[in-house]
Amino acid sequence: MIKRIIKSCIFEVEKHYGIYNYTRKLRRGATVIYYHGVEHNIVDPIIQHPNISLQTFEKHITYLRQHYEIISLDYLYECMSNGYKLNSSQVVITFDDGYKNNRNIVAPFLMAYNAPFTVFISTKHIDSGVRFPNYCVAASIMLTKLDYIDIPSIKLKLDVSNFNKRILAKNIISKTLKASSQSIVNQILKDLIN
Repeated sequence: MIKRIIKSCIFEVEKHYGIYNYTRKLRRGATVIYYHGVEHNIVDPIIQHPNISLQTFEKHITYLRQHYEIISLDYLYECMSNGYKLNSSQVVITFDDGYKNNRNIVAPFLMAYNAPFTVFISTKHIDSGVRFPNYCVAASIMLTKLDYIDIPSIKLKLDVSNFNKRILAKNIISKTLKASSQSIVNQILKDLIN
């Protein structure tokens, strides 16, 4: 089951970026698996979207340790730089963005298994103190007491009077964020927070 989940995660990433057929032909080397965050409990899967539960993560790592060799990103780089062979039984574990739970939950857990991992930290969010845009969108829409939200910066008013309408609104705004310049993203987030 875990093998299917991990393969599914890899496939979804490849499919999302349109590289599945290309990577399938090249699948002779190590695989890089990326996560965002791990929480003890997932209370709200919509707001905590990029995170998985510690219980699920533990199953992933148990499976990986039994069936793969977990290597460090440094080792992967060294092999690639020097032309050393990598094989499909090697995996690299990475985390995107640098959530606090990477330090508080992931690091102690993986260090107990002596499993190497890499965290890519979004320093911009540390410097600005602003949370990740998708979190702000999900939290502001899913937790609002309002029936409608108004986003003047993009001249958009959305009905958020029930769960399904909130999901639709969240998806519309998330899609808009992806297609917008950083200054528009900042303004949309300011509108949502207000």
